[in-house]
Amino acid sequence: MKRPANGALRTRLTLLQPVDSSDDNGGFTQSFVPLATLWGEIVPTHARDRFRAGRMEVSITHHITLRAFANFTGEMRLATATRSFVIHGYEDVDTPARFVLCHCEEIRP
Repeated sequence: MKRPANGALRTRLTLLQPVDSSDDNGGFTQSFVPLATLWGEIVPTHARDRFRAGRMEVSITHHITLRAFANFTGEMRLATATRSFVIHGYEDVDTPARFVLCHCEEIRP
């Protein structure tokens, strides 16, 4: 994978960090809080729809490239103003690691 072209990182993304909080039943709930604002490039890679449990499900995957961020983990999520993405994996694009390529799935409400 090559590094992004100049000007390609033009989508404003919010990096969301998971936070666990205990609930009244001895378990916990997970929420996501903003950690940083980054610029990235979103490229759709695959779309699939299927009929499951009596309803249509759509899965859209993307490659999202961003500048490397210290303490970045695959448990984080990415979001724009109108879209959310689960990170399924990531890899360094170049050496030294200045860019990260995230393999993501868009979350549909």
